[in-house]
Amino acid sequence: MKNTRHKWILADGFDKDFPGAYQVDQCSKCGCLRIHLVHGSVFSKSFLVKGLYYGKTPTCNS
Repeated sequence: MKNTRHKWILADGFDKDFPGAYQVDQCSKCGCLRIHLVHGSVFSKSFLVKGLYYGKTPTCNS
């Protein structure tokens, strides 16, 4: 069975590319980004895969 879980590592330098981001992680297997955002007192995550944003964790396509 193929493992479809992401392996997240800290992506240095990406947080300045996303306004409101305090941390950006990158999957070492498929390359997608997990963007940690803060808007006022609300924290959220977005995922960027091949130019498309997702609100939920997409499947790792490694």
